[in-house]
Amino acid sequence: MRISSLAVILLLLLFVSCENNPLDAIDTQGSAPYLHSAAVSPAGFDLDAMTQGTSYPLYAALTATVRDPQGASDVAAVTYVLFDPSGDSQVASGKCAIIMPPTQSEPVIGTGTFSFSVDAGATGNYRLEISAVDQAGHMSATFVQEIPVFRGKSAPFLSLPGARLLAESGADSIRYALSISATDGNGLGDISKVTVRAVGAKDDTPHTMYDDGGKLHADAVAGDGTYSLPLWVAPLGDIHDVVFEFSAEDRAGHPSNIARRPVANAVPRFITLDVPSTIQRPASGASTVTFRVTVTDDDGLPDIDSVYFRNMSTANPVPFPLYDDGNLQTHGDSTALDGSYASILEISSSNSPGVKAFRFSVTDRFGARADTTRNITIN
Repeated sequence: MRISSLAVILLLLLFVSCENNPLDAIDTQGSAPYLHSAAVSPAGFDLDAMTQGTSYPLYAALTATVRDPQGASDVAAVTYVLFDPSGDSQVASGKCAIIMPPTQSEPVIGTGTFSFSVDAGATGNYRLEISAVDQAGHMSATFVQEIPVFRGKSAPFLSLPGARLLAESGADSIRYALSISATDGNGLGDISKVTVRAVGAKDDTPHTMYDDGGKLHADAVAGDGTYSLPLWVAPLGDIHDVVFEFSAEDRAGHPSNIARRPVANAVPRFITLDVPSTIQRPASGASTVTFRVTVTDDDGLPDIDSVYFRNMSTANPVPFPLYDDGNLQTHGDSTALDGSYASILEISSSNSPGVKAFRFSVTDRFGARADTTRNITIN
């Protein structure tokens, strides 16, 4: 083949649909093949439209039209590679079958079927790259097509409803800080709205909640999936008969589960405290000691908001958290989310000796708190 000595301006317009549409590509080398059109069918996969399982085998048909300045017989192969949504791993690759035209001036048709399997949570845009090569090894420009894999019926899911008492206004209304955790199989960006209404209140209409990190909405962190709203509630009768009802929708209009939080609330409580009665300071350097407690809540362990302790013998008794995260090395907790909390403390030779009052506290998502105090002697 003859290679031109002049550079040719590349104008590549890529458009893909389920029909063959011209790409109007201009060969940058003057002799390499170029993809004239391409089509992938189906254009995407909705896992919720398939038989439910843990793994989904997916199949797609590929058709590509290739031209070559040297004639149809100069096209050697049409290849494809499919990458996962991260772009780091190949999930499928291969060559299309070549269908030669009757004359050299007509395009070559490449056809093929590729397959790949995904887990239920492996959604995202998979990237298909198609290219053609001629007999001399010259490559065409790469055609890129995104193939979305999604959960079309993946509605939002709500959990961990919270309500904290903020203020009372006489006997008529009470202000609560409300919160709810929302997730969506298609990502948090697929959640279109989250609302709450106070059933048993004079105003029981839905109110929009926010995940914007705004102080006005009592939201701590933007984009973390926790939606918040401060709300004044005027009950029709007894305030303890009011129930907060949370709901959400995604952008396709699929409704979430309904999460409820009654104003009537069980106070959390301690079951066990495993703390030493005495702590021996090291002669030099530092040593560690582990505090462990077990708590419960009649509204369920997910209602536990925080567990912490304070050294009440100090001038500024700041709270130190205990953890239920299963991180044995860092926090001393062996099993996550079982109601047992732990914290590893560092004791140095510089700690002051004497009897210290340690107050342990547990709070729930409604703001109810239980306390217990232990005296620990530091020698």
